[in-house]
Amino acid sequence: MRIRRGGTVEGLPAPIARKLMRAYRDARRLQTAMDILGVNKTEARSVLNNFCRAGYLEAKQMGGVMVWSTTLKGNALANAALRTVKRATAQRQLEDLLERVRAYNADTSKIHSVSRVIVFGSYLDPEQQDLGDIDIAFSVVRRFEGDDYEKRRRIFMKQTQRNFKDFFEYLCWPELELHCWLKGRSPVISLTTEDITRFTDRVECVYKIEDDPQAIQLPAGTNLDNFD
Repeated sequence: MRIRRGGTVEGLPAPIARKLMRAYRDARRLQTAMDILGVNKTEARSVLNNFCRAGYLEAKQMGGVMVWSTTLKGNALANAALRTVKRATAQRQLEDLLERVRAYNADTSKIHSVSRVIVFGSYLDPEQQDLGDIDIAFSVVRRFEGDDYEKRRRIFMKQTQRNFKDFFEYLCWPELELHCWLKGRSPVISLTTEDITRFTDRVECVYKIEDDPQAIQLPAGTNLDNFD
């Protein structure tokens, strides 16, 4: 996805809209929008509702508090490029991401695995040499089940050297860390865990955990296509 620097999205300057979507890739409360936009609660809620109606955000109750998070469309806007990149650069970025996936799946300290990596969007058009971003869907699977997972999670969190912004980040850190690891600070990689086959059949699976000889393999019967 590409946006014009001087354009607008749902009434906001395009760069500000992109910044807002980036903040809400993880579920956040109303205060986040207030801080970014410099507005009061009523105005911030109005903006978030506009983005919900347009399909960029979804709202839900979490722990008795209303939070908002990006949809597939919102993630695309969050990673929208204000400039284009050449296909050769995009190809290197994809190869680097797959290296990070393989390294993560071989790490015995992790409690999740990436079982699938799927590319979709404009990257699949070989005739398009100037790209805005690389759209990636990935499936996350727990390596352990039930009480064993909770025990391993507690160990994982004790070993994590991080000051968390809030309790929500603490609760979601294993998944958030994985997302950050895969992203690798790349400005051209757009990530989602949604089942994008609900929206398009133009996809290409570029990684399967069962084909990776270095990966820690998952228990038999695990749903490897575990998209949201």
